[in-house]
Order: sequence, then C-alpha cells, then structure tokens
Amino acid sequence: MNKALFATLVLSLSLGLTACGGSSNSNSSNNGNGDTGGDNNGSGQAAKTVAFADTPIEFTADLESAEHVCYDVELKSAVDCDSNADTWDVRFDKAGFNIWLNGGIYGEGDAGAFGPNTLAEMKKYEGGAKVPGYFKDQVSGVFLDSSWYAYSLNGQHKLWPNYRVYSIETNSKHYKVRLLSYYAPLDSTEPAAGTSGVITFEYEEITDGVTGSSVTKTIDASAGGFGAKADDPKNKYTYFNFATDSVIELTDEEAAASDAWDIAFKRTSIQLNSNNAPATKAALAAAQDDFYDANGDALKATFLAATKATEQAEYDAVDSTTVAGLTHVADSNKHVLDGKWYNYAGAPTHAFDANPDNHWIIRNAEGDGYYIFNVKALTRANRTFTSFTVNFYPEETK
Repeated sequence: MNKALFATLVLSLSLGLTACGGSSNSNSSNNGNGDTGGDNNGSGQAAKTVAFADTPIEFTADLESAEHVCYDVELKSAVDCDSNADTWDVRFDKAGFNIWLNGGIYGEGDAGAFGPNTLAEMKKYEGGAKVPGYFKDQVSGVFLDSSWYAYSLNGQHKLWPNYRVYSIETNSKHYKVRLLSYYAPLDSTEPAAGTSGVITFEYEEITDGVTGSSVTKTIDASAGGFGAKADDPKNKYTYFNFATDSVIELTDEEAAASDAWDIAFKRTSIQLNSNNAPATKAALAAAQDDFYDANGDALKATFLAATKATEQAEYDAVDSTTVAGLTHVADSNKHVLDGKWYNYAGAPTHAFDANPDNHWIIRNAEGDGYYIFNVKALTRANRTFTSFTVNFYPEETK
C-alpha cells in the first residue's frame, strides 16, 4: 500500500474533519480547564499549562497465566476486560504480537493513538488536546490496503475517488464494485445534498461468465454525522446485501453474528462479512495506477479530471476471466500500534525485543485523558509473550 493512501485513509477514519464529518476529537489547545493559552487566569496570576510528566507510570502486564490483560491508566491497575469494557485503555495479548486500544475493535471506549515518535518530539505537544488527530484499531483488508480515494488534494477536507475496481467473492458469487462518490447527490434532500459519508457505488455480478446488469446504489453511511459520539445509536455501519440489492437493517452487535449482509460502510471504512461460510473476500481487480506517481503519491490533475465516464473502460474490462486470476482475501484486525513497539532480528535467531524509542500519545477510553506511551521491555516463552513492561507519561498541570 502506498504511503499517501495509508495516511489519508487513517486520517479520514479517525480524525474529526469538519467537511468529512469524522468522529469527534478534541483538537483545540484548550486544556479542559478553561485555559486557552492566555497570559493570565483573570486574577493576575500566570495561567497554568498542561504538559506531559517527566516521570512515567510503569506497568508490567503478567501473561504467564492469562490470555489477555487489560489496563486502566486512571486506576493504575489491571482490570477485568469484560466488566470494564468501556473504561480499560490498553489490552495486551499473550498470543500473537498484539497491543490493542479500547474502542476500535475491542472494548466500547473511544481510545486512540498518535505516533510513533521519540519521547522528546511527543512532549512538544504539551498535552493531548494539541495533537492533530487520533487513530484507532481497525479492520484491515483490501479496501484499506488499496484505498478507493485521495484526500485534501486542494487543501480542502474533501475526498476524490480513484475509481478502482474491486472483486467481491461472497456466497459462491463474484461482484465487481467501484466507489463513485462520498457525498450526497445534488438532488438529495435527506440527507441534504453534499452531506459527507453518503456513499454512491456501482456493482455488477460477474459469476462464471454470467454478467448481470450494472447497478448504481447510494446509501447513507454517514454514521451519525460530524461529532457523533461512540455510543450514538446512529454511529454504526450500514450493511448491504448484493443478492437482494438492499440495505440490511442491523445494529453493529446484530451484524457481528449475522450472515445476512456482504459488505458494510461507515464513512470511508469498508468491511466484509466474516460470518458468511466461507467468509466474504475481496481482491483489487483494477488498480488505477495512473492516478499515482512513482512514489505512490496522488496525481492531483488526474484525480480532479476523472469521472465515472472517463474510467468506464477499466470497469468494463473486469470480467470473470479477470477475477479467476485474483487472490481474494478476508478482512483481518489491524492494531494502530502495528508492531512498531518491538524489534525483530530475523533469521537465524528470530529474536524479539522491545523498541523503547517509539512513543505514542494515547487518548484514554473515556476520551478525556492523554498519555505518552512506550513499551520498555518484553519477556517471551517460545511463541508467546509472558510479560510486557510499559510506560505511561500522564498529563500534568503546571
């Protein structure tokens, strides 16, 4: 995946962008106590400032006899993951190389991370409210690895599609799909024209040489709109079934156990149904490489000139022969810390150790506290971790 696409995708998924209407994040310099950087607090005294502590809170997650350990930074202790689903902040797994934050995939909170960078660079933010945005754990797959849009080509908070064509394999059928727009059409009244997160896409069945009629569909995947809270009932995915050409009305909890849908949309995020037998899978069928330069950066002029019609030939060229040569993959969970907290030596030793130089600023599960985080040390037994020793540098008012 090219670097520009990853950066823009994660931004649009996680940042509170006014035009794109992402999740609500605190990006102001207000420290939460009414201080906004003035010279005094109204009483002639110097205003207090927020900065990250010099001395960290150290915690060791002991995984000798546990599969997971969840940690609550405010309580400075490990807590039960299930009964504290909305308040634990960081989860450590014994199997795999996983450190999860609360709310992206596991838990019910609003935790996010920004980084990595050195401790000195992170401290320059002087508090979590000054961070430009927080990223969450998310479901990874073809639509994330090969994004369908470019962001902010004109310095605006706006998305432009690249008209990539994807192949979806579900319930013994194949469909080709391309994303056409992220905004409600001009003739739309509900949601209003131009509303972000209203997805228009085109699809067509292409199973075993049988080509169906191409269908263009517009669905509201705005997920409650800009600033929607994590617990807002509208802040959910919109679920779609290709065979019935219909939106399936499900809550996220219901969808997690349902095989009635194939693909789901929530603003720029797209997920496939792993409940189907076999799981719904996808592959990139037309890469639209001419939209990018040799470094993988978006070519502004190409994006701005492209339309559904100009890219029609690429869409039409994808057929069952094309699909037969593709490798379709199911979605998988991707953590935002993404392994950058450890070093791997490779063959012949295959040794792992902590990478303490990489730091993140983490927003807590409640969305109102911030900490610099790094992994200080690891212990392993065979293929599993037996402990993580980590640091949290909390905010302090000075």
